[in-house]
Amino acid sequence: MQDAFCDKLLPKTHHKSLLVYPITLHHQTFGYMIADSGTARKKTFPAFRGEVANALNRIDMFEQIKAYNKQLADIASSDVMTGLLNRRGFFAVIHQNYDKHIKNKKTPEIIYSDVNGLKMVNDSFGHAVGDELSIDAARILKSVFSEDYVARIGGDEFII
Repeated sequence: MQDAFCDKLLPKTHHKSLLVYPITLHHQTFGYMIADSGTARKKTFPAFRGEVANALNRIDMFEQIKAYNKQLADIASSDVMTGLLNRRGFFAVIHQNYDKHIKNKKTPEIIYSDVNGLKMVNDSFGHAVGDELSIDAARILKSVFSEDYVARIGGDEFII
């Protein structure tokens, strides 16, 4: 079976040796470059091999940049303390989905929530306790409105 594959891939020639060069990136093999000994000795083969390696590295860098851009977008649109959307993220999502909701004859609804007394908690017990109160409020709102977009838009202000 392997001989049939090799015969199909490489015509019978007078060359007795082949150079098989794996095309790999991050321990993943994408294929092989196969050249007879005459071609492998020419200057063009290492240059071509280098171009293939450069192309794979560029593809890898592009994929990394896409992943980093996604991470940056997530960071820019989420509240660090609660993990909810922040003001920017909330309005971006609303802007993206508003037309879809109108088209599906769904009336968008907005609920505004303000945790009363947070300043007093911060002043009396410290900001760490106030932060825990905000985190608890976020968790409760997210569990109640699990199908909706919940965002923290200010210190103790939430919007759903």
